[in-house]
Amino acid sequence: MYEKVNNNGNTSSRICNVFVDTQPGKGKKTGIGVYSYELFNSLKKFSDKKKFAINEFSSKIFSGDLSTPKRFIYDQLERPVILSNKKVDIVHITGFSSPLFYPKKKIILTVHDIIPLIYPIEYRTPISKFYWKHFLYSSIKHSSMLIANSEWTRNDVVKYLKINPEKIRVVYLGVDTLDVSESDSKDVFKKFNIPEKYIIYIGSLEKRKNIDILAKAASKLKIPLVVIGKTLPGYKKIEDKYTIYCDYVTDIEKNALTSKAFCLVMPSFYEGFSFPIVEGQRHFVPVIASDASCHREIGGSDECCIYFNPNSLDELYESIKSLLDNEIKRQNLIKNGHINSLRFTWDNTAKRTIEVYEEVYNNIKIYGR
Repeated sequence: MYEKVNNNGNTSSRICNVFVDTQPGKGKKTGIGVYSYELFNSLKKFSDKKKFAINEFSSKIFSGDLSTPKRFIYDQLERPVILSNKKVDIVHITGFSSPLFYPKKKIILTVHDIIPLIYPIEYRTPISKFYWKHFLYSSIKHSSMLIANSEWTRNDVVKYLKINPEKIRVVYLGVDTLDVSESDSKDVFKKFNIPEKYIIYIGSLEKRKNIDILAKAASKLKIPLVVIGKTLPGYKKIEDKYTIYCDYVTDIEKNALTSKAFCLVMPSFYEGFSFPIVEGQRHFVPVIASDASCHREIGGSDECCIYFNPNSLDELYESIKSLLDNEIKRQNLIKNGHINSLRFTWDNTAKRTIEVYEEVYNNIKIYGR
């Protein structure tokens, strides 16, 4: 419980009220949705109830995934109304944009990446381009503290947006995996007609993900490629006899398919934090990743993950072939990769996030509400 000086010069104690935005976790959970859902549950478990009251809030108007127009209405119009009726000390915006018409000193914003600024072509509609170009930057400026999900994201925010690095705290995300029964696994493999040996890719289908080079490598090696993820507008799938598209899958299906893969490949040009790399390692699956953005930071050393030039089909081909030709190398990669993956737990994410809450709340007490 925190000490607060009242008007008579005496101290009184009261709990810090934190409100966490869990709206991103209400629909089909991709990266930010998983983060908001898992973080809130872990915060409830690990926060000191004598110091913090952890609350959640979400839209009363919309449900599920929000399109850009709906997101604008929720982020900038509905959020301030929801929060105005509550006794708030800190608001934690877990993704997207923070409410610009709300006191800046109370806002913590998690920045997952600045892809909309680096790859604006991925956001095809004029509304999406306008929203992300203007509101991402404004939101970052209009926050008392930023949480970045990796050092890479932190450095990009400083580099591209000229934000003071003292305003940013790096808090790695966690990863949970499920153990799927053999019976359930068989049902999943039958549903998607999955062969015994295959490469797996997890993530959305869009240009920056660089999936085409992976499909070409798999075809050249004559190994099936299982692709899990939503196809975004404007991306044209490669149609060949080696590529199996599963679209969006359930948690059980994703874990079943990941755990049985020969290897997992992440060929992306840019990520803020790469869940699939850690998920593959946690499942004792060897991981191959492009030597780009945050991948070395998350995937670990060369003993934990094989890295390749994302523009080189030959390097990717040889990386996969090296695992086909050398089972000892594959097993060492599995062992070391799994050890690396244990760095990333939601318990650690929650504990580190609480430290950020304490820091912001202490500043509020010193400099006023």
